[in-house]
Amino acid sequence: MAKKGISREAAQVALAAAALTDSGDHTIFNHATATLFSGYEKASQSITRLPVALPNGMITPINFIVNSTNDVVSWPACKANIEGDEIDISAGTASVTREETNAFMITSVTVAATGTVTITEGTAHATAIDTSARSGAGQAPLVPVAEVEMGQVHLDSVTPAPFTATELKNVQGNSMEMSYYPTFDIAFSRVTSGVIGKAGVTFTAALPLIHTGNTAKKVWITNAFTPEFASWRRADNFSEPATSITSSSTPSYDGPVSSDASSISGGSFDWIIDNSVTDSEWQSISTKTDKMYLWWKFFPNVLKTAEYILVQAAATGSSTNPEEGTQQISVTLSPKNGAERVFA
Repeated sequence: MAKKGISREAAQVALAAAALTDSGDHTIFNHATATLFSGYEKASQSITRLPVALPNGMITPINFIVNSTNDVVSWPACKANIEGDEIDISAGTASVTREETNAFMITSVTVAATGTVTITEGTAHATAIDTSARSGAGQAPLVPVAEVEMGQVHLDSVTPAPFTATELKNVQGNSMEMSYYPTFDIAFSRVTSGVIGKAGVTFTAALPLIHTGNTAKKVWITNAFTPEFASWRRADNFSEPATSITSSSTPSYDGPVSSDASSISGGSFDWIIDNSVTDSEWQSISTKTDKMYLWWKFFPNVLKTAEYILVQAAATGSSTNPEEGTQQISVTLSPKNGAERVFA
């Protein structure tokens, strides 16, 4: 019979801040090397090793300021996430050059990681502004890959004049890039059909391809750690966390209306221990003040290290202390998500 075993996250290795890779659907962005992000956090000691996602974009919305000077755009002091850092942008002004013949033109106002604001005029069009795409006549120019679009100026005249409020555009997700829009979740792991992929970020909607080369904005991850595993000694009776679905119905005049709800049950295992008061291994993962979500692996066969059940969970437990025999802890695993099977 194959020897079974459990391993748990015993340490964390820091990962350098990095730009994630677009998977191709512009929704899923993956780390280059890490298959797991640690969820280790010990608030009582001010230790946090949770990854922080910083998509390029403005941190808070802004509005350009109407200026009395001809062809000048003004902006307030603001902040943006660019290249993995929070950037302070000073209040300022810049001039926009109108096209001499064709009146309809979109100018893009962008900012780089240095805080430098750049004005890029689009190609003018003779009859109309076109907001359906980028880089064509009457359209906004593409944004440099490592910059963030703060807003746009839409012109319909070749005559110099102060910009009006309707010509100054700061529309979230359209003429202004926001760091936290679309919303996203950090994927601490990705397992598909038994194959473990790369950890990263998943957006609720595809990012627009408005940057040079028709690419999406850059998505950075900082403060990320990847776990290192160690064997958990003298464990038995592992039970994995499971997702269950409960059906219910609500009466109505037209008959009952059914609905389903899913929930995740906790996992568990038994552990033979020498001393539940002083054991350093138990104390390292279970405290009264912190709920640490660590990675756990259960191996049906410890010799087949590529086949295991994977779960990120906080461990709690209670001990039994018989007069004779072994001291034992019933460990409960409270998961963040359901367990995954890795086998390919």
